[in-house]
Amino acid sequence: MSERVVPTQGDIIKFGRLSWRVLKVEEGKVLLLSETVLERYKFHGKQQDISWAQSDIRAYLNETLLSDCGVFSSEDRLRIADTEVVTLKNPWFDTPGGDSTTDKVFLLSIEEVADCLGADSEQLEVGNPSSAREFALRFDDDFDADQLLEDTGGRGLWISDDYNKARTAYDAAGAAVHWWLRSPGIDPGDAASVNADGSLSLMGFSVSYDGDSCGGVRPALWLKL
Repeated sequence: MSERVVPTQGDIIKFGRLSWRVLKVEEGKVLLLSETVLERYKFHGKQQDISWAQSDIRAYLNETLLSDCGVFSSEDRLRIADTEVVTLKNPWFDTPGGDSTTDKVFLLSIEEVADCLGADSEQLEVGNPSSAREFALRFDDDFDADQLLEDTGGRGLWISDDYNKARTAYDAAGAAVHWWLRSPGIDPGDAASVNADGSLSLMGFSVSYDGDSCGGVRPALWLKL
């Protein structure tokens, strides 16, 4: 039997019925991220304080999606590793990340996006105050930039940098789509995300938000070689 070719970081490979981007290569396994956003789905069906561990989207990925024979065969499922998934507190707003979990399929965290898809390390550490001013300009009838900065401890709301393009994801129709992360957002009722323009939103969106440009599902998994 021929040996499997070990993919390299940045490769796009087929696994199951989907295309995946190789984010990391370790001995015996690779970290994969779906190349496109599969669909739009609420992080949680009810608006409440919720973490990844208790979220509806976690159940959807590890039950509905994983068991879908149209996506993964029984042989495919055997190759997906059980992963200890640790969700840290939000690095800007200190929102708790909740309990660790063991999952086969998961969403990336803020830290994993920064590590694998890129993020300005200085912005991740100290914040991006100009993003709060940009947000206030978009919604100037409702938001005051100075108050937003005070409310966020001067951090701002998102990271926008040279890595925006690498973080941007598209749906099957080729439209740029906002996609969920498992990290908490500015409050326990929010989940962090990547905006449609590729900016990394540490503020996030309400967990039950399902607007047309939000709520994209972009699963990740560790594949055994």
